[in-house]
Amino acid sequence: MGKWSVEERVGEGGNGVVWECIDRSGKKGALKVLKSYLLESTKDESESIHRNRRVRRFLDEITFLQNHQHPNVIPLLDSFAPGTPTKDNAPWLVMPLGVSLSKQLQSQTLSFHQVVKLFRDLAVALEWMHDNDHAHRDIKPDNVILLDGVPHFSDFGLVHFEGKEAVTDSLERLGPLFYVAPEMMDNAAEVDACPADVYSFAKSLWVAATGQKYPLQGEQRLTVPGLRISTYVVDPRAQLLDQLIDQCTRHNPEERPTATDVHSELNAWCKEDASPSDALNNIAELGKGMASVLATIADEKNIRKHLIESGKDLIGRGNQFLNPLKDTLLQGFPGVEISSSSSDSITKDGARSFCSSQGAVLWEDIVVIRVRIDVTPSSTAPVVLWSGIKVAIMRSHSLVLHAFHGCSIKSEREVIWEERREMQAGGAQGVETFDDLMSTLIGESQKATEVFTKGIEDTVTWVKEQSR
Repeated sequence: MGKWSVEERVGEGGNGVVWECIDRSGKKGALKVLKSYLLESTKDESESIHRNRRVRRFLDEITFLQNHQHPNVIPLLDSFAPGTPTKDNAPWLVMPLGVSLSKQLQSQTLSFHQVVKLFRDLAVALEWMHDNDHAHRDIKPDNVILLDGVPHFSDFGLVHFEGKEAVTDSLERLGPLFYVAPEMMDNAAEVDACPADVYSFAKSLWVAATGQKYPLQGEQRLTVPGLRISTYVVDPRAQLLDQLIDQCTRHNPEERPTATDVHSELNAWCKEDASPSDALNNIAELGKGMASVLATIADEKNIRKHLIESGKDLIGRGNQFLNPLKDTLLQGFPGVEISSSSSDSITKDGARSFCSSQGAVLWEDIVVIRVRIDVTPSSTAPVVLWSGIKVAIMRSHSLVLHAFHGCSIKSEREVIWEERREMQAGGAQGVETFDDLMSTLIGESQKATEVFTKGIEDTVTWVKEQSR
């Protein structure tokens, strides 16, 4: 390949195979040669179009690197771009031999601060490209090459630049899977690729900083712990990057910051020496550093509000279950005192002794009916039947349901029947379990009423014995 002798294969991309090479002076490089099958003829029209497009992109990469130089863009050492490429006359290019960022990350030799500084330097190149109406369109850790510790964007097969012949199909997806922005999935030829670069850049930063193999799909909101850099990195300043990742990965490209904004943010993050004049800025940054914490607190408040509302809905359902039981007891025990928790706080408070709470409670309420009969005129020997259910939302976001029938005879309390269930709060399962438990409570009402009736009879007998 010109003055270059091929030594060993070191990698492969979408369009080319990469070999380690050396020139006559002993200088080493990375030789990238177009895959030979792309230059073979085929009768399949769609495959022929696909191959031609890949050849064109390989040649575009050479053209771009020949005409664009930047300290953080891989330099072109040599190249060959024939007007009519063939299997025996394939195009190639030579770049400096380095190590990809993805391989460097696997060795776990980069600290968190080193990773951020690398991306600060890459942001300089990204800003330069976008300012000159260029878009990389294929940003990922595999396409970042470290040369003596300095990061360089590489693999410009998908690059957009002024004067480039359009080769992207209107329905073609562009960009690396897991890193590609949503708008590039099915409309890459028509959208502005610069915001998409910002999206892929942020995904790459997240992977490099957290040590994960791939980024998580979709928006990486700082209100979700698993999507924040600070969840994975033990560093007091990691939280400062959570807001940046949140903004850069928004689905709407217009909501993302520009490459200039990203560069400014990372440059500010990398400043280590502070002067007295920076005091106010440092205070502001400390506030920004709490952004993810404050967002989590706000998110937790919203979650708790939702869970409490779901608990109140269950209390309402409980009243619907207990009202028919209350009407039946009124018919069966005419003249007795029957009250419910919806209209009598004393009834609610008196029932709590049958269903005490255990654990850290966020919110709780109880729906219950009380049937009371005073055997003596002085109310010294009341017999009371309690039937109800307590709904408790725990701080752990679990739902605890405690249904019961209880009887109080001469101030001595007895649990006739009870059942306790626990599950995740706020879901359909909680409503289903609540309805099932209330149905069981109604089914156990006959047994409870029998105990209540016997309590009345025994109390009457006791009162007669006491009056002799």
